[in-house]
Amino acid sequence: MKNKFSIIGYSGHSFVILDSALKSKLNCNGYYERNKKEFNPFDIDYLGLENNIVTNDRIFISIGDNKIRRNIYEDLIKKDFITFLNIIDPTSSVSKFAFIKPESSISIGVNSVINSLAKIEAGSIINTGAIIEHEVKIGKFSHVGPNAIICGDANIGENVFVGANAIVKQGVVIGDNSIIGAGSVVLNNIPANSTYVGNPAIKIK
Repeated sequence: MKNKFSIIGYSGHSFVILDSALKSKLNCNGYYERNKKEFNPFDIDYLGLENNIVTNDRIFISIGDNKIRRNIYEDLIKKDFITFLNIIDPTSSVSKFAFIKPESSISIGVNSVINSLAKIEAGSIINTGAIIEHEVKIGKFSHVGPNAIICGDANIGENVFVGANAIVKQGVVIGDNSIIGAGSVVLNNIPANSTYVGNPAIKIK
């Protein structure tokens, strides 16, 4: 059924996803994990390991770690019978002129904003209250933290983590696999595979 899905991973980020799903009248069949969880706040079934998926369930990967989320996605997408879905909280504001890659395990959180001509690629997380301004590009499997602001025409690469309350200046490019610390203010381009923190953000790794 169209409103049924299952998740991979069942911990902190999953709880946010499931709450958004319920508000959107989506019903979760259960979760795939290494082990059955004792803490089961949403009272959903344990379905085993993700490599046991044999149904045509729609799948959402509710894992916050970019690398793990990407690895699982890329393994599963090779299986023809598996389809993904996006979960967009109904409190978010998404421009009809934004591009959100369909059926690709993207989450858009509570009170977040995706403005005109923004582009969000597969597997990305736009967390609670984040603002993605006009013409921003968010690469595959990146994570924009709570209340972060990505200003217009910025380009966030793949596998990037932007921490809570960080600000990325208009037009800035952040290279693949980089980390921006919580509360940082990014005024200049960031090379790939780097960690930057502070106001203004400086390289620490």
